[in-house]
Amino acid sequence: MLTNKPENSLGFSSVEELLLKNSQLFSNKEAIIYYNVDTEETVKLTYSELLKTVRQTAFLLSSLGIKEKDRFAILMENSLEILLVELAGCLIGATAVPLDFKRDTLEGKIYKIRQTEAKALFVKLAGKVEENLEVENLKKTTFDIKIVFWENYSEFQKIIGKFAEAKSDLIKEKAITFGNKDLSHVYIILYTSGTTSHPKGVILTTASCLLNAQGIALWQKFSPEDRFFVVLPLHHINSTIFCLSLILTGGTIILISRYSKSRFFNLVSKFKATNTSIVPTILHDLLSEEPKTPLTLKRI
Repeated sequence: MLTNKPENSLGFSSVEELLLKNSQLFSNKEAIIYYNVDTEETVKLTYSELLKTVRQTAFLLSSLGIKEKDRFAILMENSLEILLVELAGCLIGATAVPLDFKRDTLEGKIYKIRQTEAKALFVKLAGKVEENLEVENLKKTTFDIKIVFWENYSEFQKIIGKFAEAKSDLIKEKAITFGNKDLSHVYIILYTSGTTSHPKGVILTTASCLLNAQGIALWQKFSPEDRFFVVLPLHHINSTIFCLSLILTGGTIILISRYSKSRFFNLVSKFKATNTSIVPTILHDLLSEEPKTPLTLKRI
């Protein structure tokens, strides 16, 4: 089988190197702002905190027995933790498999977990009864997988803190601590909708995702001053690549838990977003909404 490996013109050889460089260039600058439209949970991470937290999360993955070339599944609505776990996977050369709480049936979730041979499942519960029931059913039907779940970011911090305590010196290091995991490993497996048959897994390497993100950043003329408003699901390619684009350029990701028609423009203004990406159905939906404050958006 022939594979075309994209040439690395990124200026770094690993994701940890990129995060380390950003932590030095943009130390106290906001890297990610997460906002939950239902609970109003708000979390902000600077680029220095992002490096530290991704390293902590990588130690969590390692403690669960996840190694290079292994896969792990993620089940949650848009959350800061998705990005942290995906980036942590890069540090050890493991692959993320995002699942969809809403559109994946229980059978669909099990199919993806088993097909990818995921070693662990990370779940952030939103406090909904049906989600709790789903996790219980997954526990019963996926006996050989480790399931880690939490309800809010504070709980997640406690989980990663336990596993990272013994590695605290390495986490604070201003050098590469996970070896030089290059960009050729598989970053993520995204599945098609499965309307014609079983969903098909699309295998994307870290290099291909980052080079795509670099192209987007150049096209959109992103700079460290840009603040990208993410409302589309992170288990789709659009939001995944745009988030990587902002990390490449040292901009700020504004991650919203879900799309809200009534709050869209208010949140854009609240977080001073400069860019966003939406689908035509959302654009049509927003035509009946009138912004109550001047918008900071430069481009949609």
